[in-house]
Order: sequence, then C-alpha cells, then structure tokens
Amino acid sequence: MLACPTVKRRLLVSLAALLFVSTPWVAAAADETPEGLVEATRQRLAELVAHDTVNPPGNERALCDAVAEQLRAEGIEVEVLGPEGPRANLLARLPASRRTGKAPLLIVAHIDVVNFRREAWTTDPMTLTEREGYLYGRGVIDNKGMASAGIEILLRLHRDRVPLERDVVLLLAADEEAGGRDGTAWLLKHHPQWLQAAYVLNEGGDVRIVGDKVAYVGLQTTEKISRKLRLIAKGQDGHSSMPLPDNAIARLGLATAAAAEVEFPMRTLATTRVFAEGVADTLPAPLGDAVSAMGTVQPGATVPESVVQVLQTDPFFNAFYRTTCVPTLIDGGTRSNALPSEAVTTINCRLLPDESLQDVAASLEQAIAPFSVELQYSDKAKVSPVSPESGAFFRASREAVASVWPGAVVVPFMSTGGTDCRRFRTAGTPCYGLLPFPLTAEDERRMHGTDERLTVEALGEGVRFLWRLVLGLAAR
Repeated sequence: MLACPTVKRRLLVSLAALLFVSTPWVAAAADETPEGLVEATRQRLAELVAHDTVNPPGNERALCDAVAEQLRAEGIEVEVLGPEGPRANLLARLPASRRTGKAPLLIVAHIDVVNFRREAWTTDPMTLTEREGYLYGRGVIDNKGMASAGIEILLRLHRDRVPLERDVVLLLAADEEAGGRDGTAWLLKHHPQWLQAAYVLNEGGDVRIVGDKVAYVGLQTTEKISRKLRLIAKGQDGHSSMPLPDNAIARLGLATAAAAEVEFPMRTLATTRVFAEGVADTLPAPLGDAVSAMGTVQPGATVPESVVQVLQTDPFFNAFYRTTCVPTLIDGGTRSNALPSEAVTTINCRLLPDESLQDVAASLEQAIAPFSVELQYSDKAKVSPVSPESGAFFRASREAVASVWPGAVVVPFMSTGGTDCRRFRTAGTPCYGLLPFPLTAEDERRMHGTDERLTVEALGEGVRFLWRLVLGLAAR
C-alpha cells in the first residue's frame, strides 16, 4: 500500500533530521581529522603557555577557571577541584551516547611547568613563538601541548556529536612537577569517582624520530622511580679570614664529585627487552646492534662490556638500562666572609623499578665515606605495577599509528622520568604514557631545559594521532 503524502513528508523530515544529526560524525567516521582541529590546538597552546603555572608555586587555578568557563558555555560538565588557594585541577566529562557498561577513558595532562632562566632563552618562554618551523615556549612538550590537544579534542567530540561507547573524561592536573600532592594524589583521595576509568591516557611515552621519519612509538607501561637523597656536610663556622681544615663546602664538593662518579650496572627488565626487540632495527649501527643484543639478555644476566660501551655513548639508552644518580642542587654558606657551618647537595636518583633504594644508598655511602659527609633519604614511595602490554589499548594505538606514521613500530616503553601514571597504576587502573608529538633525541632533551620546542609539523601529527586514538578507544 502506498503511503499518503502526509506520511511521506513526515518520513522525509525524519530522514533529513537523522542525516543532519549524523552529518558531523560522517567526517570522523571516515577517520579524517576534523577541519580546524590542529589550528585550534595551536591557538589553545598559545593561551596555555601564556598562563604562568611555574611550579612552585603553580597557580593553576586561573588557567583552570578560564578553560572551565569556555567548556561550560558549550554545555560540557566541568568542575574545578583542589585544595584551598591557587592550586586547582580541572575535570570535564562527555557522557557515552548510550549505556554500554564500559568504564570511561580518562585523558590526563598536567598544566604546571618547571622554572626557567628567561635570559638563557632565545625567545620569551611565556609566549608561543614560531621560528624556522619550530614552536618555542615553556611547556610545549611538557605538558601543555598535550593539554591543548585534550581540550580541543573534547570540544570537537562534543560539537560533532560523535557517538561515544564510553564516557570521555579530561583531567588538567596540578602539581605533577613537584610530585602531585595537590594534583592526582589529592583527587584520588577526595574525588576518586572522577578518576574511575578503563584506561588512563597520560604523558610519558615517546614518538621518536630517527633520521627523517618516525621510527617507533613507545607506550609507557612502567617508569623509573625518582628518589631524592641529600649529602650533608657540617663544619666549624667562623670568620673566613681564618680558614679551618674541616670546611663544609670543600668536603661537600669532594663528596658530591665522588657520588656523581658512582656507576650502576646496566641490566634488562621484561619491558625493556620487548622494547629492544621492537626498535633495534630502526636504529643505526652500532647503536642498533647494541640494542638488539639487549633484547637477548635475560633479566639478572650480565650485559657484555662491548654492548655497555656502545649504549653509554647515547644519553637516552645510558639512562634507560641502568639506575642513575646525579647532583641537581647545592646549598651552603650564609655570607662570602663567613665559614659555612653546613652545606647540602641534593642527589636525584632514578631507579630501575625493581631496584632497592637501600642498595643504591649503600653504593653512594661507600663512595663518600672518606669525606665525613652524611647521606639522608626516605623510602616511603610505592612501586607501581606494570600496565598490560597487550590488549585493546595496544590494538587501538597500532591502528592510530599506522594511519599517521605508516611503518612505525609500537612497543611497550619504560620512561626514564616519573609521571602521574604511577598513582593510577597503584590504584588499580591501567595507565599508558604518551608524548604524542614526534621528537628527535636532541629536541626531547630540551624538556625542562632552555628553548623547549617542537616543530609545527609535529604538533599537527600529534593532534591527528591523538584524535584517531581517542576514537579507537571511545567511539567503537
């Protein structure tokens, strides 16, 4: 039986409405990065870099309030949470389009940054500056670039009405650079319901350029453990015109140099062996051959000296395969004409995850023994478990990588730096670290240093990669 004209019109109107609602998702379903997303991320990055969130003191609340106002205007659920004062975290949620029972995807990016010496930079570190194909500014790598991408991806998912299979939650976290007490630690204690997730996507991985292309993408599943130790030298104070033999600064200098010379053995872990097997063929000789050899060294076995000699010429692999301890701060004396009664060196150790701090301290104490200097440390921090190194997250990551960087391998990765992932893993949630923007080894070493930068091209590729990864994890 033919439908009457009225029924036909209603069907056409309903069909047109359905097509209108679905139209924004068509582009996303075709796996194309939405038009304007990269440029919006760049503009957002300029805004975030201009916010002074150097930690200490952090002052993240002003940035969070500004972003929250924009998200609320779009109709997105958002809260700004934190202890009293200028420290704050932003949390925003896009709900799933239907009830699936799937736990959320949590995207985390910290918005505090480390300090800088403005006079050492060739650009203003608080202004996003393009020069010769690079974007300069404090935090462009660590971690305001990822924060900017997270904000704009959340907005685009909302505006394009992308049908989500799970909630997508964005956390702009405070205080990561000083340990996270007012950031993820505070939230896990006071608002854990916001942080319940199937996966946490955080910083800490590596998209590494070797030669002129992306060779591998490391997904951080574990990390080295950061520990702070202090060397303390005491001496008789008095007037500097009458020197004494037990000068605290002089003895501290000798002890500091001795501690810096302590070298811990290279060795492998399960994660670093799998990493070596995956990336060795992407690296030039002789480095690639040495990394390949590490893929055959069993945990606990001795690494051949010929392999060690090659690996320790590369700053990354030298740190990747061994515990390291390095002096980072020194303090002593009160006046130029007064003998110091005390002098202190801070030693930052980055331990392989299964390393004992007591064993590390014993090695340092042996080195400084001749100089009558005390070693102080605390071992209260917990070692977090390793996130699963297979499954849905790795499948979605490989698909996203293949669409942006064909031929790049995806491997589990241990970061040499610490991240908020350790808290999520300890709480029982798989956390994966990414640094989504392709970097050379030289540019990655600018993180926390002078003239932090990434290329304009890297920003665009990283945004496209994150967009595809979020779709793969939340929109299917």
